[in-house]
Amino acid sequence: MMQESFGASVTELEMIYGALNEKSLADGHILFYLRDEASYEGLPEDRKALYVDNDGYHKQRLEELRKKIVEKLGRGGADDRCTTYRLHYDPRSGQFNAQQFKALLTEQISEEIEKELGSREACLTLWEEEKRSVEAVFASSVSRLVPISCYAQDLNNAVLQSMITGAGLSSELAWRYRKLSGDSKQICLCAIAGRSSRTSTERGILALWCCELASRAGEPQLSETELMDSSKTPLTQLCTLFRSLVEKASSKGYRVSVFLDDLQNLGAAVGAISASLSDKVDALFCYRGSDCSELLRRNPQLQLVSRSGAVSGQDLDSLVKHLQQLFFLELPSSMGGDIMSGSSPLQICTVFRLFESLDSSDFSRIRNSGDNQIQAINNYLTAIWTELKQCSEARDLFSWTLDKMIVNLRLDTRWRDIFLLLSAAPGGMRQRDLEQLGSQFWDETVFLRL
Repeated sequence: MMQESFGASVTELEMIYGALNEKSLADGHILFYLRDEASYEGLPEDRKALYVDNDGYHKQRLEELRKKIVEKLGRGGADDRCTTYRLHYDPRSGQFNAQQFKALLTEQISEEIEKELGSREACLTLWEEEKRSVEAVFASSVSRLVPISCYAQDLNNAVLQSMITGAGLSSELAWRYRKLSGDSKQICLCAIAGRSSRTSTERGILALWCCELASRAGEPQLSETELMDSSKTPLTQLCTLFRSLVEKASSKGYRVSVFLDDLQNLGAAVGAISASLSDKVDALFCYRGSDCSELLRRNPQLQLVSRSGAVSGQDLDSLVKHLQQLFFLELPSSMGGDIMSGSSPLQICTVFRLFESLDSSDFSRIRNSGDNQIQAINNYLTAIWTELKQCSEARDLFSWTLDKMIVNLRLDTRWRDIFLLLSAAPGGMRQRDLEQLGSQFWDETVFLRL
């Protein structure tokens, strides 16, 4: 390579061995733009030297490179990868007008992105599509608000159980999934029970997991539709298939782990998943409710880890200290100790997020509401916390927080309807649909901030 490329510039090497190699040509996302020398008409001679090489040898090398690019990529028609463009020099401003070129560039790159995304979506199998969706939820669930020390203990074969929402079960499961899924020798299967029609039953979850296992273990591709059809694949046969695929993955040096959130959405029907577990599978489940005894009875290797949803003592101190550093906000002593003890992580994190929506003018107003400015701020924070503590249910906390933030940010109250609608939609809503609903007051900056 060095002998063949002697005297070549770094740019030329990048083009020859990067853009023009076989792999890049096969991928088909190469775009070359060749500037017409007519672009330099009217350009002062002292500036033209910056764009045009007068050295005969270098001009020849450049022309050879241009010919090579055109030969390989100048296919003609819609699939042409070479575009000749011209800039127009304005002698009055001393600048090139590149607006036409910018529009051309934006249009062509946008087309390439749409082609790529379209081809990826078209090639996704059902299990890949579901996994991508679940991993997106997991990514949003991993909270920077909770210190990593809260998850210090390793958990294998456990059921995280809590009676309330907001206890941090989903965040913990998502964090542990992310930590483990980065290991190339791990096959991490995941699902959120009831999130989609495919994962509303044990059969659907196991069918998707079997297809992923077969793919990762190098086995022949399985048909999701056949596995989900009870007339073609009895549930007992599906369980046996899952266990055999685990054995094959283990024989190739993989360790299989399953992460299942919202297990309670399957009701009492957990027999098939229980029957599929073995000593070659690590399992972590999240269950919100009072009774998961059937799952534990069927799988004695699973340990029950109860999360009361309330933090106190050292855990409370660690969480509050972490949040104070994160938000650069020190809580008044009146909110410490017994006042916050017994609160859920969601309540404590929410109060900091709410304070984040205040700006300097808000604090000026709060400070001037009493004789002692520091005491006035402390009284405000304490009063907010007292109100928030009354919201024991997550839905009440969400509604209360939304109202407070809309007031703090001085927004149109109709934003409340937008977010209540969004929160009520099981699969979420497209942003453009929300924009239509709120067309009279829509502001993307406000939407993203809320």
